[in-house]
Amino acid sequence: MRKLATVALSYSAAVFLAHYLLPRGVLFPAAGGLLLLFGLSFLLRARSRMRRRVALVSLSACAALFWCALYQSIFLDPAENLVGQTRTVAVRVVEFPKQGDGYSTVTARLTEKGLPGVTFTLYAYEGSYLPDVTPGDELEVSLRFASATVVANENTDSFTARGIFLRAYLQGSAEVTGRWTLAWTYFPQFLARTVNGAVLKAFPPDVAPLQKAMLTGAAAELNADQGLRSAISAAGVSHIVAIAGLQVSFLIGFVNTLVGGKQRRTALFGIPLILVYIAMTGGGPGAIRAGFMQVTLLIAPLLRRENDAATSLSASLMVLLLLNPNAAGSIGLQLSFAAVAGILVLTGRVADALHGKVKPKKKSAVILWRFTVSSFAATVGAVAFTAPLMALHFGSVSLIAPLTNLLVLSVVSLCFIAGYAVVIVQLIFAPLGAILGWILAWPLRYVIFAVKAMASVPNAALYTENNFIPIWLALTYGIFILCYLGKGERGFRPVLPVCLSVITLCTVLFFTELRLNSRAGTLTAVDVGQGEGVVLVSGRSTVVIDCGGNSMAPGNVASCLLAQGRHRVDLLILTHLHKDHAGGVAALMAQVRVDAICMPADDPDTDGVLPGILDMAARSGTVIYFLSGDSDLDSPTVHIAAYKPPLNLSANENGVVLDIRVGSFEAMVMGDAGSDTEDELLAEGKLGDIDLLVVGHHGSKYSTSEEFLAATRPKAVFISVGYNTYGHPTPETLSRLADAGAEIFRTDLGGNLEADIH
Repeated sequence: MRKLATVALSYSAAVFLAHYLLPRGVLFPAAGGLLLLFGLSFLLRARSRMRRRVALVSLSACAALFWCALYQSIFLDPAENLVGQTRTVAVRVVEFPKQGDGYSTVTARLTEKGLPGVTFTLYAYEGSYLPDVTPGDELEVSLRFASATVVANENTDSFTARGIFLRAYLQGSAEVTGRWTLAWTYFPQFLARTVNGAVLKAFPPDVAPLQKAMLTGAAAELNADQGLRSAISAAGVSHIVAIAGLQVSFLIGFVNTLVGGKQRRTALFGIPLILVYIAMTGGGPGAIRAGFMQVTLLIAPLLRRENDAATSLSASLMVLLLLNPNAAGSIGLQLSFAAVAGILVLTGRVADALHGKVKPKKKSAVILWRFTVSSFAATVGAVAFTAPLMALHFGSVSLIAPLTNLLVLSVVSLCFIAGYAVVIVQLIFAPLGAILGWILAWPLRYVIFAVKAMASVPNAALYTENNFIPIWLALTYGIFILCYLGKGERGFRPVLPVCLSVITLCTVLFFTELRLNSRAGTLTAVDVGQGEGVVLVSGRSTVVIDCGGNSMAPGNVASCLLAQGRHRVDLLILTHLHKDHAGGVAALMAQVRVDAICMPADDPDTDGVLPGILDMAARSGTVIYFLSGDSDLDSPTVHIAAYKPPLNLSANENGVVLDIRVGSFEAMVMGDAGSDTEDELLAEGKLGDIDLLVVGHHGSKYSTSEEFLAATRPKAVFISVGYNTYGHPTPETLSRLADAGAEIFRTDLGGNLEADIH
């Protein structure tokens, strides 16, 4: 078994090396070099075990690099050759369609003769028509193909990591031409749809999205509840809705109980159930890993072989990377394997150390203590190995995860198993299913309450937006590693590194607060992609101006606030109601408290964001002010003059322009204002020299005129911009800014842009 682990780990390490570090052009030569090393290993004058290990490692790594290069040639290159073409082709639907904001998507497979039979994502926007298709339907469609490796002008592996090698945009209508003869193989997708439908019927609306995500991983409705979703992340329990080891262990535990603990019966019924469950939940890397390990665990005793968890883990990783080497880029895969590795390495040690500290006498107390210790130790093990990945990929680390897991995991287990029981009853006799769903809703409400309560604890999560946090994280790992290496004869004692980590964290938080208080304030243009989000902090005053609207925007604005210890916003000002400026309001308010919102009174709301804002404000007790004219918006340390030009033209020109003053510092935030608004401000004599300009309309050629720049003479300018098809910022605007002598900073090039206010 250990030989298999050596092969699997060597293979997997080489795949990750190829994915992240090695250029594609060197893969074949590198594989050749490893093959040569394999041959030379037999000439080594070393023990036979060492020679065998070198041979296994070099041959496995050679195979990995060779397969990575060959895989791209077989699958990715033929797909990339279609990019930019518009063709009428035959395809087969492999999943149910999903609805987006103004569009729908469906995963399909090319079946046209002469074309690569790859899986792709089909997008149907307004102007095209996608009928109500199901997995197995065969279509004839006109598609415009786009790359799956370059999205929004940036390289990405999010598609290829899932085995998707193309994106395609539907042109016109799709015609259903028939049904695949083996369409019955898609029965797990139909089963998942049936389960999801039963959940929505049986459970009350406030808990159905969570129950649905826990059972099948279908999280569209849960993700729409930004407050709960962000709380789940901050509390460190994202795994309860990410189909992986937790759910598979629940299933097998339930089967084992039903069959009376008999190993053969558990394997007989459990293995097919695992396979169906993996297919039903979409076959994600975490689910496949968990299923592979559980199947190995069930089979090993039947074959009279000792199960080795480390070998099973490494072998399952190798299998996933054999099926798709690009899966190395899957964040879910990385987190899933890191969590299990942490549990294998640390959980036993942590549990053993804690068990010896307390020795309850009563049987009930012993059971409770063992459960508490095992839950805590498992969480610590998982968090220890996943925290660096969470910080790297998501910019946050949950500190409260062990306590949250302790509070909710047993209830989650009940809700998972009982949830499927309710689904079965709902399908047989709906009235009884609804009654049972109402009963089970109360444990689910407890989970939601506990998660939100834990997430609201100060510093429940740390954010790498605070530059001190990555340093603290690296220092903490360094402390533990050094203490472990220097453990001596007495063994590793965690008290010292834990105390040092807590002390350094308190120091980091203290200096963060000290740093904030040592400055008059900061003005940050947050990188929200193609949109705008500005955070102004001065003393204890916190003002947010716009908060973007794409998927990344609300999280980035909230992270900027939370990294500075700001859990409350005094005033959120919306320059206007276009989605790229105001679409993220509800999501932002789900993560931080907003006392008041200010917006223009006569904005036409062409993007339809106002109802959601009003609803969220009503539920949060947030006061809303509508500006119909010029107003002063002051706090103890910040003076903001809001100019509302009486133009009654487009929403851009109807927006609010803000003149911000903190001490001697002055900045202007223009929103999407163009030349008409600028001319109005010039005519009214409201412009003077400023320190910083947040450029209007993302650098449109119709904004930031020479006359406006001559009147304001900004020392520096921030351009809030992301990938777009409008050409923002335009060469004309950049040229005018350069001629004005302003130092130019862009969020698409520099990320978050922060100006110190002295």
